[in-house]
Amino acid sequence: MGGTGFIGFNVCKKAIKMNFTVHSISKKKPKRIYRLKKVKYLIADLTKKNSLKKYDFNYDYVVNSSGRSFFPKNKPEKINLLNNHYYGMLNLISALNKKTLKRFVHIGSSMEYGLIPGPQYEKNKCKPNNYYGRVKLKCTDYLKKKFLIEGFPSVVLRVFQVYGPNQQRDKIIPFSALNCKKGKFFRITKGNQLRDFLYIDDLINSIFKSLSNDKVNGKIINVGYGKPISIRNLVKYIRSIYQKGKPQFGVKKIKHSENLILYPKLIVAKKILKWSAKTSLKNGIKKTINAL
Repeated sequence: MGGTGFIGFNVCKKAIKMNFTVHSISKKKPKRIYRLKKVKYLIADLTKKNSLKKYDFNYDYVVNSSGRSFFPKNKPEKINLLNNHYYGMLNLISALNKKTLKRFVHIGSSMEYGLIPGPQYEKNKCKPNNYYGRVKLKCTDYLKKKFLIEGFPSVVLRVFQVYGPNQQRDKIIPFSALNCKKGKFFRITKGNQLRDFLYIDDLINSIFKSLSNDKVNGKIINVGYGKPISIRNLVKYIRSIYQKGKPQFGVKKIKHSENLILYPKLIVAKKILKWSAKTSLKNGIKKTINAL
């Protein structure tokens, strides 16, 4: 689900290489950069049950990366976010054939932790301090209960910041790279936030490892690089590649709801998934900016 977005596109691409039959369900057809020839694109609105009745949901594996990540500014935007992430997920699950389903992989968010200082553990009591984080946690809590009550074969991969080629250009790495490439001034915060950046291929590998591992059922698993970097040092490194660009540090204010130290402890991922990130931040950034 969400196969027309950044993460979903890369899931589909990997699934094709592994000779899966691949379907993507989303509201709209994909943009050209996210379109793949061997994927069957199903158009449906997950927030409307009737929209799903025209398709059969006899799938072995489902990866749910649907729903746009944003921070709503008003009540209509909050309703939209809740519908797309939470109620859309519930409608999807109710439509699935539980007899054929082997694994439901849900893409969670580090925003679920709130202001708990890093490194964040899966056992931390989450207290999200923005609406996006609260909705994502609501999805996680639902899946945990559904596993405990019904044995629903789900896992929540609680993902930290992901990046890579063809990511949306308003994200920090492509945003900084494009401005440096053009030698432009660009506004940014002081940059003292510590963040964890995971290359897209490593995330995709963690997803596919979870498909074939029954030990993940009912679990929440942090997925990240595990080595934080300050936003200031990240931007400075990108600028050093181009030798131009003029970041204006401190011009933008940090949101009051922003966690200054956000990076994961990855004990569970290593123990259960036998997974860790393989792509260094430097190599990942080079691959990302080469695709701009």
